[in-house]
Amino acid sequence: MSRLKLKIAQCMDKTQVKLEPNVKLEAFEGSQYIMKPEKTNIKEEFSVNIKIEPYDHKKPAKTKPSSSKKDIQSNKNIIKNYARAMVNFALSSLSAPYLGKVLEKEKDLNLKEFRAFMQEQKEEINSIKNLRELLLIKEGESHKIASYKRIFQAMCVIFVKFFAVNWIYNSKVCDKLTHLKYRYKILRRIRNPELFTYLENFNKTK
Repeated sequence: MSRLKLKIAQCMDKTQVKLEPNVKLEAFEGSQYIMKPEKTNIKEEFSVNIKIEPYDHKKPAKTKPSSSKKDIQSNKNIIKNYARAMVNFALSSLSAPYLGKVLEKEKDLNLKEFRAFMQEQKEEINSIKNLRELLLIKEGESHKIASYKRIFQAMCVIFVKFFAVNWIYNSKVCDKLTHLKYRYKILRRIRNPELFTYLENFNKTK
């Protein structure tokens, strides 16, 4: 009878014990249980290292390069590419039929002399300034130089009108759409070289 009472008391104690998380019943003495927490792999302590630097008012803030500088550099490359392409066209066999007709209007000039003149200008024509100088006829220039410039101007117009699109899509130039965008603007400047000014003015005018 005493054993039965002891078992009943033990069962009653078990139902009244509220186990907390990670708590294990190890042993009991009479009707009182001894509770010990289980060992876990969870790290109870941790630290986070955060480096905070003081703000330096003298140090300039980092800024992204302005889009205007990128546009200027892109436009310089476009003019350079067009200028070299036009010189190469004037020196190529593609221009021969057109050169023949233009040379008929100029006196005391031949194809060989014109191409020799253009060959000298080929390496120097890499900017708006140089291209403008090769198109604009100045006072005091010799008859031959003025004739060379008129012939080159005619070749530039023919190239931009009839050959530029094919050149853009079949060349290694980057940003082909921008080259197409500037096509008619460059054509207008070629026809009016006195308006073919520096890059800043060139970008602002239509």
